[in-house]
Amino acid sequence: MAVHYSDPFVAWKKIYDEWEPHAAEAWNDFLTSETYSIISAQMMQAFLQMNQLISQTMKSVAEKSHLPSIDDMARLGEMVAAVDEKIDAIDERLIRVEETLKKIQGALESRTRPGQGGRGRRTASRDESPENRELSGDAPSFGGEE
Repeated sequence: MAVHYSDPFVAWKKIYDEWEPHAAEAWNDFLTSETYSIISAQMMQAFLQMNQLISQTMKSVAEKSHLPSIDDMARLGEMVAAVDEKIDAIDERLIRVEETLKKIQGALESRTRPGQGGRGRRTASRDESPENRELSGDAPSFGGEE
């Protein structure tokens, strides 16, 4: 005598096929109802209150633990950005100063070369070092140095 077992998945599929349209209609009715809107708004309000409470608690813990808060880090970021901008401005000014010094140096070199239209200007001799010119009073003064 052979025992025949029926397939359990066939029974489950039949139950699902009968249940699914009714469940979908019930969920659709609920999600479009005023009740769902009220519940959803209450849940969102509770979530926002919880989020604010956690934020205040974390800020308090950070202050009491002497840890930087998000506001402290934001302020620090702004300060670093301001310093970076100032460094960039100083760098640009330094480049302009270097360019100006190169132009001045080129002009001085062209004026002191013999046969280049020096017009009687004297050029430094080989044995005349900057120290000797300083002692003789021919060295340029840059102010404040005595």
